[in-house]
Amino acid sequence: MANQNIGDRNLFKELDEFTPQERGIWANNNRIKIAENDKCIIDFVKNSLNTRDDRQELRIGKIGEKLGKRIIDETETDLTGYKLQMRSDDIRHIFKKHGNAQTEALRGQQAITADDIARFTEVITQFDEVKKTNGGLCFTKDIDGKITAITAQADGNRSKSLSLKTMYKGIKRRNDTQATNAQKEPKP
Repeated sequence: MANQNIGDRNLFKELDEFTPQERGIWANNNRIKIAENDKCIIDFVKNSLNTRDDRQELRIGKIGEKLGKRIIDETETDLTGYKLQMRSDDIRHIFKKHGNAQTEALRGQQAITADDIARFTEVITQFDEVKKTNGGLCFTKDIDGKITAITAQADGNRSKSLSLKTMYKGIKRRNDTQATNAQKEPKP
């Protein structure tokens, strides 16, 4: 999947849709948007980086039974029915903290890009690994480098959600044919 253009993916099949009642409740709320496709996610990320309106939310879909069971099996945390979402202020935070190539190189990581952040749905729905964190979960997925998404879990009576809080990206793994001689030679 890493070779596909982000806009060509349809990861929504991995999530349950919002009900007409939910859509009706949010329809008149100027700060809540509903993602209809992958392009909506890309646009939301790019708009978040270009504006200072901290109160925007993008609701992507709900965690269905299949994905919920996979998460339960790994973490003993039941998120079935939770809204998957992202907020504009968190996107700016991610880019500010993990978007500088020089700073990230010192950490042994790649700078995060808007396209990486837009892959949030892919990281969650097709994770390679998931672990519990304090107040949420940590999902990882290898997409041209290991992308890690830290989420926050909200358990309110009316608003159960899993929100992106931060994201960072590891260095791409090299194939043996790309490795340097120093990397190929065994250490004494």
